[in-house]
Amino acid sequence: MRVLLRNTETGRFFAGADRWETRPALAFDFLTVESAVLQGRAEKSARLEIVLSYEDPPCELVLPVQTEN
Repeated sequence: MRVLLRNTETGRFFAGADRWETRPALAFDFLTVESAVLQGRAEKSARLEIVLSYEDPPCELVLPVQTEN
């Protein structure tokens, strides 16, 4: 399983500091949901989601990132 961060407005995946990619294969793998949430909250965009990407069987689980108010 890969843990990815995706901008819902652009469809791009977080790939590193100020880098966003269209291809999930080039995205940064956070390894844990907690790490992805922390990065998502640090980003300026309020429209982010966590994508849990599985290979076998191939499927995705999408979780919204709640920003702290």
